[in-house]
Amino acid sequence: MVMFVSIGVFLYGDFRPLSLLGLDSGSSDWAPMMGQRNSPTPGLDEGPEPLGVPAPLTELSSSYVFLHYNEGMPVSYSPCRPIHYVVNTDEAPPGSDALIDAAVRRISEASGFRFVFNGQVDERPAMDRASFQPNRYGNTWAPVLISWTDPETIPELSGDTVGIGGSTRVKHSSGHVGYVSGQVSLDSPQIRKIIRTPGGSARAIAVILHELAHVLGLGHVPDPSQLMFEHGTTLRDFGPGDLTGLARLAEAPCTRVL
Repeated sequence: MVMFVSIGVFLYGDFRPLSLLGLDSGSSDWAPMMGQRNSPTPGLDEGPEPLGVPAPLTELSSSYVFLHYNEGMPVSYSPCRPIHYVVNTDEAPPGSDALIDAAVRRISEASGFRFVFNGQVDERPAMDRASFQPNRYGNTWAPVLISWTDPETIPELSGDTVGIGGSTRVKHSSGHVGYVSGQVSLDSPQIRKIIRTPGGSARAIAVILHELAHVLGLGHVPDPSQLMFEHGTTLRDFGPGDLTGLARLAEAPCTRVL
């Protein structure tokens, strides 16, 4: 049986104004908003150089799209600090840990970004999720939240859409724009059906890969030979365009301002 999987993008941060973060004159701290700190101490976990490098490209391709640009450059996470992530397993299907582990390993290998698992959480996915939650996560940007959920909780998963993902971007007064936190929401009832089909685990991993690529900054393309194809796909791994786009995202500069 051939199963086409519809995979979508939802940019959680874009349903609110782009967060504007600036420095007080002569200060090394973030400017307060309404008297309260709205971001962590900048530069935490930031190293002097990228933590990894993308896998060598065997074929260059222009079949990729970035979700956001700033002054002609794609918006990205800093490759010089780890991307922390947590998982809500409330509605997870059997074997969910292995599915996420495989997807994270693959996208880390393909992009060079380093992902660090910070454990399971009870935080629920939400359209207006805050990118800074000091009471829950401390003095750091909220880790990427990967949630096993359903259309009743996240209506954007209704119909054939089996996953959505994206990141929140912030802008510093210096002009630098970067992603700082994100979410992936997976339709657990649909993925349970997928993994019961022949080769279903590989297709489920491909869904998670697609959404993690949205988190890093890739958009949909009209090319069916890429995993970021805008419609249903039977692909199980990244295509040349996907890999080229991920490598370009990894060229972002280190930054201590976010």
